[in-house]
Formats: sequence, C-alpha cells, structure tokens
Amino acid sequence: MDITIIGLGNMGFALYSKLKESKKYKLNLVDPKIDKILKRSKKNINVKTFKNFSDFLKANEKKTLNIILAIKPNQLIRLKKELSLFTKKKLEEINLISIVAGVSVSALKNIFRTDNIIRAMPNTPSIVGVGMTGLYMPKNVPKQKKVLAQDVFNLLGKTLLLKSEKKVDAVTAISGSGPAYFFKVIEILTETGEKFGLSKKEALLLVTQTAAGSISLLEKSQESPATLRKKVTSPGGTTEAALKTFEKKLLTEAITAGVFEARDRSLAICSELDSVFNKKT
Repeated sequence: MDITIIGLGNMGFALYSKLKESKKYKLNLVDPKIDKILKRSKKNINVKTFKNFSDFLKANEKKTLNIILAIKPNQLIRLKKELSLFTKKKLEEINLISIVAGVSVSALKNIFRTDNIIRAMPNTPSIVGVGMTGLYMPKNVPKQKKVLAQDVFNLLGKTLLLKSEKKVDAVTAISGSGPAYFFKVIEILTETGEKFGLSKKEALLLVTQTAAGSISLLEKSQESPATLRKKVTSPGGTTEAALKTFEKKLLTEAITAGVFEARDRSLAICSELDSVFNKKT
C-alpha cells in the first residue's frame, strides 16, 4: 500500500522512519527540502520523493491516495493554491490524515475538497516510539481507512480514539503539550538537586530514573496515581512535608489553570484558522 507524507519536519520524519522500518508500505515524501532532509536517512527503493504536492499529484493521476499531512498551518495557504489546479473528482480520491494542529475537519474539507478526513494529534515522544496520539475519525470515513490510521500511529506508541472532534483540543492540552509540562518538572527537580550539592549529571539521573520508574510502576500496578502517592507519603515524613508545601503554593491550581489555558488557546487557534479556510471565495 502507498502512503504519502507531506512535510518532513520532526513529526513527519518520525512517521517516515517508523513506516519505513515496518516495511509494509511504499512511501512518497513531499517536501521542498527533501534532498537535504533525506541525508539523515539511508536510501530505500520503496521511497519516491517530490518537492511539491502538485508534482506528486501529476505523477499519481490514476491512484487512490493515502496522505498524511504533516506541515505547519501557515503552509496550508500555499498548498490550497496548488490544489486549486486539480479537479474535485481527482481530489475526492484522497484519503487524508492530518496532524496539523488547530485545523478542523471542516477547514480541511474546504482545502482538499474530499470527505475522507481523519485528524490525529501525536506528541513528541512519538519520535522514539513511545508517543500518544488522539485520533478523531468521522463516521463517514471508510472502515479500512480508519484501520490504516490506527496501524500507522500505533507504530509511534499508543492511540486513543475520540468520538468527538471537540476532544482534539483536550488531547492537545493534555498529551500534545504534556511532554513540556513533564520536562519543566524535571528541570525544576534537577536544578533543586544542584542546589543540594549534586552535580547536574547526578541530579538528572536521579530525576529521570525516578520519573521512568514511577510511570512503569503506575502502568504495572493497576493502582491509581492517588493510591500510589499515598503509599509513598508517611505521616510526618519528608514526602508529606513536600506535598503540603506544594498545596500551600497552590501547585494543583497552577497546573490546572495552565492546562485550561492550553486547551483554550487550542480552541482559539482552531477558530482563527477556520475563519481563514472556511470563508467563501
């Protein structure tokens, strides 16, 4: 089966690498800087490259196309101009999976003039195969295309199927932005360790192994985060002292407010982009 990736940034390249490793697909790659990008990767006979989307479409006139859109939102305006050169009948043959943040299914329909559109929201740990992807797949999308989307993103980690497109904004705020929240906590704990006299290397090892071990324990124990937290927290002990201070400093409220801000910003971006791509021309 052929799969085309438009845009070879970090996430597009991660998808390319995992799909190539699987050896299940023939790949088409579309990016203006494709020659420079592929210097990072070994050549593969099952990979064809194109510098723009219109050249790719011309070379694949008679095929049904499975496309993963992995570009930045501001690149969609140029892409829409390229697509305007092709008939609606040709574009209707496209099956599209979009990982473009903030661009709704309705906006994508306006750009691509096809009804077969799936939205995916992966996160950066996908680059190393332990990512989390939220998938919104409208009811009208054929079953085999839904299965294909799951197969693709399961190569990058785990997937969550979303029944409502509105939940994509929640996924964006929780798992899409989530790695940055964890990295911030790791930064803080590492810097605190240095203040205690540890070297940066020592502190970072303590923090990263503790984080990895805690996640592993959570996944394998089948107990809730709250239960596991309580098991570490002895009355009058060091952990309780830290947790009480976190609450006095309103840690829970700060994190909750920040994640709500991320969700609201996602909604606002989606609204802004909808106004651009859904306006009548």
